[in-house]
Amino acid sequence: MIAMDEFSAPRPCFLAPISELGEAADLLSQAADSLLAGDTAHARDYLQRADMPAVRAFAARVMCSIDPEIHRYRDVADLPAALDLADRAKARRPTSATEMAVFARDGYRCRYCGCRVVLAKARRVMSAMVPDALPWGAADKDKHAAFYALTAVADHVVPHARGGTSEPGNLVTTCQPCNYGKGDWLIEQVGLIDPLTRPPICDAWDGLTRMPAYGTKTQKVAHGSIGGSKPRRDDSGTRTPREPPPARRMLRDAWFSEFDRWSAGLSTRLLGFLEGCQDIGVTWKLHAVLIVQMSAGREALAILGITPDGGVEIPWDIAGYKQKFRPFAEAVAAAIPGAVAYETPKMWRVRKDGRNVTVTDPLAVAPILRAALANLHAVLMD
Repeated sequence: MIAMDEFSAPRPCFLAPISELGEAADLLSQAADSLLAGDTAHARDYLQRADMPAVRAFAARVMCSIDPEIHRYRDVADLPAALDLADRAKARRPTSATEMAVFARDGYRCRYCGCRVVLAKARRVMSAMVPDALPWGAADKDKHAAFYALTAVADHVVPHARGGTSEPGNLVTTCQPCNYGKGDWLIEQVGLIDPLTRPPICDAWDGLTRMPAYGTKTQKVAHGSIGGSKPRRDDSGTRTPREPPPARRMLRDAWFSEFDRWSAGLSTRLLGFLEGCQDIGVTWKLHAVLIVQMSAGREALAILGITPDGGVEIPWDIAGYKQKFRPFAEAVAAAIPGAVAYETPKMWRVRKDGRNVTVTDPLAVAPILRAALANLHAVLMD
């Protein structure tokens, strides 16, 4: 039995990692290597074996209902003042570049429990290649257990809700359970030892960063189409579409297959909408995500980023065109029930309930979305 003083003493993490977490990380790594080698059969086997009930149960115990054996909250004097809701929406998330720098600095390991973590982008690439072996449904129980538990998150040591910044010095890499368990609490409130007092462990583990790099290299599809290769000319000089290489075609088909698993016939609706917007400068390309673009002079702005699980990040990357993007963001947010447009240091974003909207949200207001895109095109061309 644990003595009361030992029970209440600060600890490194909420729940000591189980051995299955390490086994799951190894299996994900083997699956990645198999996919890179073109061996989908073994990759599928490794992914299915990594979908362990013990890993799901471990993660759910920390992330779901309050367990006094794990979630030992306590009162702390002189807490930093909580931000109001409007301020919380501003610049909550660090940039992707900052997140990646933090993950690399921390050796792709949770700074609380020490388990190896993997990139969410790696899951999206691998899911597009073998969707039948990597479930990712809306409910937690329908998500692949290893990715559910081991996906990397950049955690604010001093919570953003308490005024913590998104600078690297206030960020640490965490697994999903440790991030959810801590939530918007200070480490003193949940009885955790400051992770910054322990040096990171950096070795050969790469968090599966090799998979997003592979996805960007091999999943690229020609702008404005889902074909994949540039048109070719026959002997008469006529340009005819070129079939994409088999590997690229497989990846393309797998991406849209996964997309349609989220909602039947969704890819047809989406591509039909995009094709109907080509006259207002809309193009798209397929990497690990489907990027909807619009040109601004010599630059191509990434207006939307759509993932195979139906999430839409608005915008994906608009470089220095923040103020020109604002009317578009506000128009889209006003059309989607529950969505808000808010300002970050580099852009105007659209989110719903603190998360990215799903692709069915903008498609449900397609005429308004098209009008907003047309207005954005006119502004960028001005």
